[in-house]
Amino acid sequence: GNLVSILSLLGGIDSRKSKLKEKYPWLKLAEFQRMVYVEQDCSASTLSKIKEEAVSYKSSPATAIAFWELFFVMFFNSQESDQGDHNEWIKLWVSLLSTKAYVDPVITSLLNLLVRGVFCENNGNLVSILSLLGGIDSRKSKLKEKYPWLKLAEFQRMVYVEQDCSASTLSKIKEEAVSYKSSPATAIAFWELFFVMFFNSQDVNAKEREVLNKQFTAMASSASEHSDGASLGAVYFSFTTWSRDSILLDQGKILTSEPVWKSTLQLLPAPLYVVSNKPAPHTPASLALLQERDKKR
Repeated sequence: GNLVSILSLLGGIDSRKSKLKEKYPWLKLAEFQRMVYVEQDCSASTLSKIKEEAVSYKSSPATAIAFWELFFVMFFNSQESDQGDHNEWIKLWVSLLSTKAYVDPVITSLLNLLVRGVFCENNGNLVSILSLLGGIDSRKSKLKEKYPWLKLAEFQRMVYVEQDCSASTLSKIKEEAVSYKSSPATAIAFWELFFVMFFNSQDVNAKEREVLNKQFTAMASSASEHSDGASLGAVYFSFTTWSRDSILLDQGKILTSEPVWKSTLQLLPAPLYVVSNKPAPHTPASLALLQERDKKR
């Protein structure tokens, strides 16, 4: 990926003067490498331009990575990071990874974890990224693995964006929730969506409620076995009442209740990323890179 040997030969080219409509990514990369490595241009403006170029190749990860490498080399030297940009970065990565969702298993797994991170950060609300995931459809997947957070995003889009409150969608959400009976903290995200819809449609018969009540009781016991799972267990017990006043206690939702949310987070695996105002601690590898950089200065 290093073009240093030819950068001086390309010093006279400038894409801004081009009258051609086509994009020439490798000439553009050479321009940016010259600006950063030869001209030592580490301005915020140049960082922004490199980011925009990288984003433009979201359908070609192998091309985009050359620009992202240059971006992060500059980013970690200039620390133009801002907590206020956090949401934009999350949206950027969701948009980039979603192009290969349900096609590439590694990228799909990473996107699934990223969506779970958004879930953990926003009390279960994925509204901020739903439009970016509009093109993915689990029904077209050829992958055997289940990706619960991508599936949750699909359902949230159907219910909150497309306003699909059909009996068919309610049934699909219920089936998905039931499939996570061994993981109360994952299932609760689907049950919340189910009950939000249920109390608008009332489309579950008595026999079906009886079957579900047995599962709710079992999941309540499972959650309560954990030291931090008491609040989540209590929610599952409340499901057996089928009462809006008992279930949707906090602004018509479940996960917005602080005790329930804390209980849910304690039982979920650690998220892919953690939002913090403090800089991340350096690893031995990152410290070695910094020391090497300082030697060259």
